Amino acid sequence: MYILDVIPLRAIPRSHEQVLSYFSSAVVAVGAVIEAPLGKPGGKGSITGIVLRCATLRERKLQLRKGADFRLRPITRIIQPRACVSEIQLALVQWMSDYYWTPLGVALKTVLPPQFAAKQTGLQGIVDKKHPRGVILHVFPDRASLDWFVQQCSEHNQHSQRIDAVYHSDMSAAKRQVIWDGVASGIFQNIAGTRGSIFLPFQNIEQLIVHHEQSPYYKSWDQHPRYDTRAVAQRLAHLHKAPVIYESYVPSVQSYYYASRGSMKLRMPDEPTVAKPQSGPALEIIDLRRFDNDERIISPRLLAAIKSSQHAILYSNRRGFATAGLCPSCGHIYVCSNCQVPLKLHAQPPRFLCHQCGKLEPVPAYCPECGSAKVRLSGGGTQRLERLIQKQIPTATIMTLDADATPRYAAQQRTVHAFQTHEFQKCEKTPCILVCTAMGLKFADSLRAEIVAMVNLDTELAVPSYDSQERLLQTLDSLRRMSQNTYIIQTYRPDQETLVFHKSGTIELFYQKELELRRTYSYPPFVRFIRLSIRKSRETHAASDAQQLYERLVTQCNFLKKKLPDEMSQVRLFGPAPSPLPRIRGMYEYQIIISLGTTKRIIATSLLRIVPSSWTIDVDPRDII
Repeated sequence: MYILDVIPLRAIPRSHEQVLSYFSSAVVAVGAVIEAPLGKPGGKGSITGIVLRCATLRERKLQLRKGADFRLRPITRIIQPRACVSEIQLALVQWMSDYYWTPLGVALKTVLPPQFAAKQTGLQGIVDKKHPRGVILHVFPDRASLDWFVQQCSEHNQHSQRIDAVYHSDMSAAKRQVIWDGVASGIFQNIAGTRGSIFLPFQNIEQLIVHHEQSPYYKSWDQHPRYDTRAVAQRLAHLHKAPVIYESYVPSVQSYYYASRGSMKLRMPDEPTVAKPQSGPALEIIDLRRFDNDERIISPRLLAAIKSSQHAILYSNRRGFATAGLCPSCGHIYVCSNCQVPLKLHAQPPRFLCHQCGKLEPVPAYCPECGSAKVRLSGGGTQRLERLIQKQIPTATIMTLDADATPRYAAQQRTVHAFQTHEFQKCEKTPCILVCTAMGLKFADSLRAEIVAMVNLDTELAVPSYDSQERLLQTLDSLRRMSQNTYIIQTYRPDQETLVFHKSGTIELFYQKELELRRTYSYPPFVRFIRLSIRKSRETHAASDAQQLYERLVTQCNFLKKKLPDEMSQVRLFGPAPSPLPRIRGMYEYQIIISLGTTKRIIATSLLRIVPSSWTIDVDPRDII
């Protein structure tokens, strides 16, 4: 008889056992798929699961107590006898489940074959042997940077850089399955992919390279598990005993800190990372305080530069026509009835749009508060930029790269290609202008123009996040790399410290200053954050649940202080409080922030263990406000 430890392919709350045990009359391979009963004996409940361990009764007898109040039941059947998950993958998902405090079955689904089906038989499976040829894996945050890298490798035709396989989520399940099978068989040596590629069934990784490590797209924020690709890549490399290299033009502050301490390897490309006059495009900073009205959006100097160029890129981190609408008579602000955030005005046709839930509302003829027929618009986005350019340069060819004009990657590709090749340019003597949001930054490796301008630097700092200066520096560098001639920054604060660092090329001083501030105010990398959030249809219910959990966390902290006083001295609780967006899609959200310092993992585990399954847990969140 054999004892099987099985991971059910379902979301079992972390407060319950994540691995279930059954017996089998035959040996079953680790990673195989089985069906087993679940629930009361004689019931019809069942689960599909992956075998984590298989041991003989003799090997397990010391772990089984005589007279236990439960009996092991036999599995129902073996669905897939060959392993469809490798032992390294199983070790990786167990680490993810523990670190990100997500159900083990949910973490396991990230490594399943693309065409896996719960009742399916006949999958190719994994050959459980270590291939002599090591794999080099290149990981990218998005399709744009991945495609550019693959194209460069192909054009240079270097054998050492030849890419054997490309993997990303836009491929069909059938194509991804072909790559999955090839990786499992060990026929690929150089693989490039987006973040999902780290979950392929590698047998022998020789080197792992994380490109553009500073990118926010490495963090999974909209689905479970909420993992960070960079951390998972570090763990994957550790399991393969392989080096991992993080590459970036302007690294994140955390990576810079860890690299300076020798705990990770950071590689910065040869291209200059700051706008040094002798090594990059000419940098011009325009003080917007000297102008009024539309000239505060497109200054006379920027307009002249655009007119004299063939290609220009205008960057704004706001889409739509206006960022808010208000009544000048009574001050009423038009907000979304679902989310309670200001509605954005979009043109063609004029309408209000909520950027959180997508709700559309017509522009009212009269103010609902005072009856005034006037609406004052504030702020500006990509659509307002387009209209101003059309007014100032009627013959210009204008293209837009944002979530409204190009929501899908294929459309983004077509727009970038058309801009670079003058495909739709009206006249050779008039400029071709690309207006873009942060979406355009994904193409920083390939997009080039004579003139590149940041329309308003100050809007980059509108969200008071602890890493806003870091993000600003990275955005500035991406725009600088796009510029072939002149690089223009418009701002109301030309003496802004990060801009000074960027202009002077003293990037080392920026990191030193930023690390000093983060150490003083207890921000990463000197602490770790865990964000707990709850959503309810009634605000009183959300506030009550948050208060109850907070009190339980305080009680648990007091208990842990008695056993681990030194470690617990670094633990702090913030909240409970409404989230920065307190109402989203009609639901009220409250949050609690746990700051852990450099405490042992057991502290986080002890605190998260008491969090109800109805709460969302985000370990190392990208944003906390």
